Amino acid sequence: MKLGKKEWARWAEWIERVKSDLQATVNDRAVFHGFGDVVRANEEWIRAHHGGYFCDFVARSYVARSAIGVRRHVKRDDDSVSLVQILSQMKDGAPQLTFDFYLQQFPRNDADGFFWQKPTFKLVSENGAVASGQIIASDIEKLKLLTVQVETFVDVGMGEGVVEAGGPVVGSGNEEDHAANPPVPRSRASPLELVSPRGRCARRRRHLERRGPA
Repeated sequence: MKLGKKEWARWAEWIERVKSDLQATVNDRAVFHGFGDVVRANEEWIRAHHGGYFCDFVARSYVARSAIGVRRHVKRDDDSVSLVQILSQMKDGAPQLTFDFYLQQFPRNDADGFFWQKPTFKLVSENGAVASGQIIASDIEKLKLLTVQVETFVDVGMGEGVVEAGGPVVGSGNEEDHAANPPVPRSRASPLELVSPRGRCARRRRHLERRGPA
């Protein structure tokens, strides 16, 4: 790939799309926490009106949306816009990504108050003159290691044979811990497990079903 203004503009556009998508996932987490607050404040009403069905639906929808949102950005396909796709192209074009080229995209401006371009470029460069494919490759590997369980959950765990125990309680405050670590097939079980919809609301529902009509 030849690196020029056209390719740089494409990266800039893609990065904004990735940022917007990931920010939506973060915002969803805040909304889900708010939902948990509502659940805790209305437990008796939810129990009396069989609200566990709806709580179960919300929990499953949130987990699926979050997992898919993460997985989408660790895939590299020619026709996809993802974080790994951008980083991979940057790695491939690293020898062409020089500090001089970077300054052409972001010229020095004394009005900024400091020369921010130099320390910023050093984030992807070992010598400050040209980007390091090794540094970018290392970032890609770290990203994949952090998200491999999420990929497994989306590819396999949403179907059969996933670890069902250990799910969070909706509204307990533990959802983010579980959501960061998805369930995996039993043959590759790990202490890092993502939420399955086996929380408080689901348990309430099963209790009501066993108890029968009041």
